This record gives sequence, structure tokens and C-alpha cells, in this order.
Amino acid sequence: MKKAGAELFELIHSLGKAEKRYFRMFSSSMQGGNKSYLKLYDAMEKQGAYNEVAIRSACRGHDFLKHLSVTNSRLYNTILRTLENYHRGADINLHNQLRKAEILLGKGLTAHALKLLKTAKAIAYEQEQWELLMKLLIMERIPYAATNLPKMLHLNEEMEVVLKKLNNINDYRKIHHRMIQMGHEVGPMRTSKELLLIKQLMRHPLVRDSNQASCAESKAYYYEIWSLYYRFKRDPAKGYAISKEQCDFIETHLHRLRDPEKRYLFALNISVIFMGYLLSVNRGLYGEMQKALQKIRSYPIASPAVKATFWGNSYVNELNAFMRIGDFAKIFPALKEIEENKDLLNQVPAVNKINLHYNIAYLLFGAGSYNEALHWVRKIIDQPINILRQDTQAFARILNLLLHYELHKDEELLDSLKRSTLHFLSTRHRLFKVEEALMHCLHQVTGKTISGKKHRDAFRELKISLLKLMKDQMEKAALEDFDFLSWVESKIENKTFAEVVRQKAERTDSQGEEKAKHQ
Repeated sequence: MKKAGAELFELIHSLGKAEKRYFRMFSSSMQGGNKSYLKLYDAMEKQGAYNEVAIRSACRGHDFLKHLSVTNSRLYNTILRTLENYHRGADINLHNQLRKAEILLGKGLTAHALKLLKTAKAIAYEQEQWELLMKLLIMERIPYAATNLPKMLHLNEEMEVVLKKLNNINDYRKIHHRMIQMGHEVGPMRTSKELLLIKQLMRHPLVRDSNQASCAESKAYYYEIWSLYYRFKRDPAKGYAISKEQCDFIETHLHRLRDPEKRYLFALNISVIFMGYLLSVNRGLYGEMQKALQKIRSYPIASPAVKATFWGNSYVNELNAFMRIGDFAKIFPALKEIEENKDLLNQVPAVNKINLHYNIAYLLFGAGSYNEALHWVRKIIDQPINILRQDTQAFARILNLLLHYELHKDEELLDSLKRSTLHFLSTRHRLFKVEEALMHCLHQVTGKTISGKKHRDAFRELKISLLKLMKDQMEKAALEDFDFLSWVESKIENKTFAEVVRQKAERTDSQGEEKAKHQ
């Protein structure tokens, strides 16, 4: 179990810029009391990693050091209280003001009600609470309906402006929903038809021009749409740049967004995805990626379901990064952390959980733990097909076949698995040339006794085919999800899969460093 100080450190470093400002404002506004805990907050905020000795040195002379655990607990609870006020206070306050104004109007105390409504409107505008603002404007019209027509006209115009904001949000929401739907159905683009569909969405005027987003909520959707597009398109450099903008925007506009925690955690998670892709050319991003992961996992969220979703996604994306740089051994400490949080793991949504299971199985495959990998891949294959994403279904079955091949299972079983895998791929309309070439090679090397030379010749033929197919961007996508080429090369060169992947990643990293030196 972590010490209270370590948990406090994680909470402090999960705060966004706007949350930190609000915490200081909240603390300053508190009347009386000992605020020495602010010194502790400052010391922890400056640390890169939790260090109690350094904290005691930085805060030398302060009485709270005699009871540091008590101060840690007090500060932790104070931060949670400010976060609750920050994220929910305005909404609750506006609803209360609305009810009070309604009561006052019912009693004929119009001036009292209008005074309340004026204050509430100012807060609603500042917080961009457009739905509530519309309700406030409707209520404000009641006393003017029969006595002040010029004021009514002004209120009607004001309502039209608010309605345009709401329509703008809804238009962005519809585009965003379609992007999410496509992601769940097919994952990263792999056909010209999928590419065309996504390009048609991105031609929408609202997506082409950020100035079309008339409020913070619309702008948040705008950033998410572009982040998803670069994710589907596999453009990590542009995706990383837009996700950094996205995180900065959300941190400074949290108080103006609906579901701010979800938006912030989504932005952090997708930034981790892009950093994972870029690690092979820039290992310097590893520290930044770990900080983002720490923020996600320690972020205070009231909803257990939401917390489990983003917690699960954080591990999916971290494991993806390890897969791309060939650091397969990292699966063992990561898997230990995952299994230690069974309550969270059990609440992860089915689709996310299956992606997590696949990444675990893939890394264990790379680490040579074939039997353990089979345990995790079976968790995917045994699930009802309709809850799985098509790309995950396909790769799980291919991985299952390769695991049995590595374990030297009997030829009859391998032959049966080949047929069932090929049938699944063809019926799901996801059989690409890369997969077809792999299945052809496996047909040659299994099912009959052949010499070592014929084995190597079959794999050399497959390597030539894969290299040609990599020129096609749609086919290349399959090699990014499962590094068939490195697996084939490991068979030709008599090396482990992990060695080949790691050596490639190291060469790519060296080339990235050389390129950076000459820029």
C-alpha cells in the first residue's frame, strides 16, 4: 500500500492548470485557520518524484513536520473538496438560483427574482452553461411578457444567440459520434472505402475551420475529432501536436465543459497513444508519457465506471508503446499492477478489456511466454463475436495460430486452426494480402514434415512478399498492428522475435537522433 504522502503527490501532479489556480484561490478565500499546508503543496508540486526527505528539508522549521501524515491527509482532503466545488459547484448553484427565482416569481416578488436571475445569468455566461442559460432566459421573459415589449425583443434575440451555440455544439457532437462509431466498428483504416468515409467527414466546414467552434464545448469536440482522425490515419507526429494543444485547451477551460474529467482523460490517453508511436524515433518522450499515465491513473473521479474505463485504456496504450519498441519484458511488472487492481479490471467495458487482453497476449508472445499468452488470447476468442472490434478479432485468431505454431502443437491441430482462422478472416471481409501471404506460408511449413532449408525458403518468400506489400499504406497498417515481418525475420535469422523488434527500434531511434542533430 502506498504511503499517504505518495498518494498526495500523485493527486497534486494530476491537477490541471485551471484546477491549480482554483485551489490557490479557494485556499486564499478560506477564513482563518492554519494554512501551512500550502508550503507542503508547493514543495510537492516542484518535485519530479515523491521524496519525503527532500520535503522535510524544504519545509524545515514548520510545525506541521511533527505530524506530517496528518498534514498530508488534510491537504489531500482539501484538494478533493476544491475539485468537487470546481467541477460541480457552478452547475448546482445555477439550479438552486433557478428554483429560488421561480419561487419568488410565484410570490409576486418580481424585483427579487430578476435580481437573482441577473446574477445567475452572469455565472451561466462565464461558465458557458448554455442549457441552463436558456432556462434562465425563458424565466426572465415571464415578468416582461405583458409590460415591456422592447425588453422581450432583446431577450428573444439573446435566446436566438444561445440557441445557435447549442446547435453548434450539437453539429460537432454528431460528427464526433460518427468518428467514434467508425472506430468501434473497424479500428484504424485499412480499406479505400474506410479511408473515403473518414475523408468525407473531415471535409465538413466545421472541421476545416476551428473558428467555426463558437464555444468551449464545440472547440473540445473539434480537438477530439482531429485527434481521432490522426489516430485512424496513423499520423502520430500531427496527432501528438494536436493532442498537446487539446490538453492545454482543456486544462484552461475545464470550468466551461460538460464532463470535463472525461474530456481531460481522453486527451491524456490519446496523447499517450501518439507518444507510444513516436517512442521508436524519440525515446525522450518516455518520461512525458509516464507523467501522462500517472495523471490518468491518479485523477480523482467520482464514478467508478468512468475511472475503470480510463484506467483500462491507460494500460492498453502503455502496452501498445512497449509493443512498438520491442520492450516485451515490461509486460511482467505491468501485468502484476493490472492483476493487483481486479476491482477496476472487472469494471472495464468489454471492448476495452478485450483490447487490453490482446496487448497482454502479444507482449507475452514477444517475451516467449507462449502458454501464458494463450491463456489471455483465449479470453478474446471465447467472447461473443458481436462485442469485438473487427481488427482485434482478426489479430487474436492469427496470434492464437502463431502461438500454437511456436509451441509445436501437433500438425492436425495446426491444420484445423489454419482452416478456422482463414474462414473467420474471409467471412469478416478482413482478409488482406498481408494476412493471405502469412496464411500461405503457414500452409507450406505446417501439416507435413519438411527440412529446415524448406522452412527458411518459405519464410524468405514470405519476407519478400511482405516487403512488397509494405509499399501499400493500407496493407502496411496490418504490419503495424502485428509485426509479421519481424516474426518472419526471426525465423530466417534464427533469433527471437523480441531481439529482431528491439534491434529495429534501436536503429530507428539512432536514426531519429542523427536527424535531430542535423536539424
